[in-house]
Amino acid sequence: MLLEAFLSAVISSALSPGLTKIREEVVKKVKNRIRSQSSFGERALKRPISDFSEKDHEEIRNIVVSTMEEYGVSKEIKNTLPVSYSTVLSTKSVHFIRIMNGIDEGTWYILEVIDVTEDIRIGRCHVCEIRMDEDDRTASRHHARLLFENGTYFIEDIWSTNGTKVNGQEIKGKTRLHDKDRIKIGQAMLLFSERERAITVIDRIGKETRYPLDKIKMREDIRIGRCPVNEIPLDKDDRTASRHHARLLFEKSEYFVEDICSAGGTFVNGKKIEEKKKLEEEDEIKMGTTIMQFKCMGL
Repeated sequence: MLLEAFLSAVISSALSPGLTKIREEVVKKVKNRIRSQSSFGERALKRPISDFSEKDHEEIRNIVVSTMEEYGVSKEIKNTLPVSYSTVLSTKSVHFIRIMNGIDEGTWYILEVIDVTEDIRIGRCHVCEIRMDEDDRTASRHHARLLFENGTYFIEDIWSTNGTKVNGQEIKGKTRLHDKDRIKIGQAMLLFSERERAITVIDRIGKETRYPLDKIKMREDIRIGRCPVNEIPLDKDDRTASRHHARLLFEKSEYFVEDICSAGGTFVNGKKIEEKKKLEEEDEIKMGTTIMQFKCMGL
């Protein structure tokens, strides 16, 4: 997710309902201050949040906090905003709701940073965490809610006047949400999205197998090799690949690949790696005759 959209979502989530009208003003001032920093500049707003170091994020937090304090937001925000950042940066799968039309078109809500006890409410009422256009009378004041259960998001209509639709079908009861589902509430169209990291393995005969990294059960790492106990198995007949060839590590929201004393080495974008290497979008990884591609899906 780009820093520009991330800032809008975090600030929206941090503001109390009574202060939502100043959201755009606060976001604009924060963006201007980031642009003016020699260490950031205009291009920073168009960079993914994963590109920034811990020091960068601390500086961004300070800019957001000091700006919000100017608008009378309690200093207690200092205690909650870093939690919002660390939640997003340490969560392997991040879920979003994006408003696709109307006066709030383009507004992002990061579900993991919305502070709720049991559910995320959607409606025209100012107490709802995801607020619909107050002038849209086809949306109810308390229209629907999102529930998070066992790693999955569900949506449920809460006795709205005109109902809730997912992908064009009116829902009856609690309904599971999947990546890129479209939710219709009143006149608004909302997009549910999940960011997920995956490795696509292309074997020597061209067969592709996709491994969603965020869903692979692991203790400390994801093992890759010819041995069948590996989470990502390589072709057992490929003797140019080792039985235990390499591993993927998840650290501070990023994935790294590390060779584990393989016979033929591990290559990223054609270069043999000598130490742990951070993986970037669409990096090509080669082990033996197998080619893999790392991708962030769902945005």
